[in-house]
Order: sequence, then C-alpha cells, then structure tokens
Amino acid sequence: MPDPLDTIAGLDAGMVLALVNRLGGRENVDALLAGRKAVRFEDVIPLLFDKHGRRIPPPRDEEQRG
Repeated sequence: MPDPLDTIAGLDAGMVLALVNRLGGRENVDALLAGRKAVRFEDVIPLLFDKHGRRIPPPRDEEQRG
C-alpha cells in the first residue's frame, strides 16, 4: 500500500504556508477540512495589458524558442 505522505513529498514548510495564505488563512483551511467551506479551482487568464495600457506579449512556448 502506498504511503499517503507521498502526496506531499517535495513540499517544504514555505510552500505549505503559501498554500494556506492562498486559501485565505488558517480559518478557511479549518473550515474547508471540516466541510463548512468549499474551494473551486479555475484556470488563470493571463493579463494582456499592464496598468498603463501597454500590451504584454504572451509567453513563448518552449517549442518556439528553438
């Protein structure tokens, strides 16, 4: 039987702290684990313009970099 802790292998304390912060803090993590809150994941839409209205070019794919 696989070790359940293999799921978090490679995550250091800083990454776990960043995840807790992204979830809105410890209170939200506790509520999520208790089933009082839910999380919905969405893909991030990249910004195409900066705050001055200048166009931000999309990142190039590795294949195009040649």
